[in-house]
Amino acid sequence: MEVVLLEPVAKLGKIGEIVTVKNGYARNYLIPRGAALRANKENIAIFEEKKKEIEAKNDDKKKAAEALAKKLDGVTVTIIRQAAEDGRLYGSVTVREISEHIRGDGFEVDSKSINLLNPIRSVGAYDVTVSLYAEVDAKIKVNVARSESEAENQLSEELDAEKAEREAQKQASVEGAIRAAEAAKKAAEQAEKEAAEASESEEAEANEEE
Repeated sequence: MEVVLLEPVAKLGKIGEIVTVKNGYARNYLIPRGAALRANKENIAIFEEKKKEIEAKNDDKKKAAEALAKKLDGVTVTIIRQAAEDGRLYGSVTVREISEHIRGDGFEVDSKSINLLNPIRSVGAYDVTVSLYAEVDAKIKVNVARSESEAENQLSEELDAEKAEREAQKQASVEGAIRAAEAAKKAAEQAEKEAAEASESEEAEANEEE
């Protein structure tokens, strides 16, 4: 189905673009949430007539999404589920369940905004991206555990691991800068040496000519 976009849609297009999408995607997602209209003459004319109004509304939506992203970024969602001894869940954690927990924390987030390639099937702490608007994302952590104490331990271990990784990257960056400075110093010394040798050679040639 061809639709005209009423707001930018990631990996699809910008406001006003006419794009071809699957019928189900258009009928069940884009059109119901006001992101697009079926691309017929009447709807295209409506878009052109209200273009400035639509663009203004989208600016407001983007600002609201950016404000929400600042609040949501870094939030940890804890989900307690039963699991086997090896950590495998009895069932799985889906985007719908994550969305419900986020809303329970006071954030209005649609399940379709949560980017989860596959359902979560094991206990652990997972980094999940929430797409709030085109090019406006928030990063949250979904902590799935069998108990509150296990959730706290997992989160602590995850934060320690992230801290260690940041420190390692920082150290690597410092060491890289030191190596670069040493290489630059050696190159400068070599250039100075070659310049001195060239100068001595020119002086020697000049003396011979005299």
